[in-house]
Amino acid sequence: MLHTKPPADMLTTTPALPDLKGGGAPRTWRTWPVWELVAARDGRVLAMLAVIWVLSFFDYVHTVHGVRTGLVEECNPLAVWFVGHGPLALLAFKGTLVVTASAGMFHCRRHPLTEIMLAVVLIVLVLVMLRWSAAYALYEYSVRLAPPGYNLP
Repeated sequence: MLHTKPPADMLTTTPALPDLKGGGAPRTWRTWPVWELVAARDGRVLAMLAVIWVLSFFDYVHTVHGVRTGLVEECNPLAVWFVGHGPLALLAFKGTLVVTASAGMFHCRRHPLTEIMLAVVLIVLVLVMLRWSAAYALYEYSVRLAPPGYNLP
């Protein structure tokens, strides 16, 4: 973390705040480095982007598997065209979307609304993963209930 030495008069003219990190002299509100908070936000934004990349990859894998097995159909009209051109085309489409959105979020990483927007995206992706889980659970249940000799997709 970056620290600068405050002017001597600043330590005497402002009330002291407790040192939350332990050790050293207590800081004052004027010497509390704002960039430490921004750096913490940077870390949170990067962590959320990493989770979004992982969940997006799992969504891609489940989409390809679900379409190949006939378990699901792609509902996104743009993605349908890419599904018809193979899994690599779909990977290029989804990857381009994730990379472009991540670049925009990374560029705005110091803005507080970025964290809120990424939290909303994470909630949506978690709900998508829960939907995939439910789809596979229903498929497993239907396989068990199917009469002998009945072929499911």
